[in-house]
Amino acid sequence: MFTDAVLLLCFAVMCLWIYESLLANSLWKRGQRQMAETIDNAAYWVFPLVYALGLVLNFFHSQRSKLNYRPGHRPYVLNNIYNIQ
Repeated sequence: MFTDAVLLLCFAVMCLWIYESLLANSLWKRGQRQMAETIDNAAYWVFPLVYALGLVLNFFHSQRSKLNYRPGHRPYVLNNIYNIQ
């Protein structure tokens, strides 16, 4: 579960970074160089911070899930699959 969330976070940040790069490039080509540089400089700091924050939140969420784990306990869905009452 932790690894799946990390991969999803990486994919989402990467997609947003590509979008930001395309936006900055488009602004640069249209002559709005100051706006393109402002967006690019902000993204230079924002994306790594978002990525780091996402990793920290994901870590603590996964630790909380481990604390709620009870050996021998089957989730409700599994009980229905195996017809256990």
